[in-house]
Amino acid sequence: MVGRPVSRHLDNGITLEIRRVTTNGAKNACSFLYAAAWRTARNLGYKKLITYILSSENGKSLYAADFKCVGEAGGGNWHSEDRPRSKDLPNLMKIDLKNTL
Repeated sequence: MVGRPVSRHLDNGITLEIRRVTTNGAKNACSFLYAAAWRTARNLGYKKLITYILSSENGKSLYAADFKCVGEAGGGNWHSEDRPRSKDLPNLMKIDLKNTL
């Protein structure tokens, strides 16, 4: 699933964000989907495609699709007293990856 970036600072009209990739477990399926998403984004006129992985993940599929690590992104959760959120999700730092022209 690819869409406009969640961060309003990155929502500049030339950037898309990969939000989710799901496969049936076929070999190299994730790399294929990441590469296809980048080709499609470029053909539609976008200049940058971003995504995030947990710091505990190796990101081999993204590196195989020519994505580059650009640093760490915020971790944590969205929980607050006024708006409680589930704490079942991993509370790890994320790695910011992008593919650009």
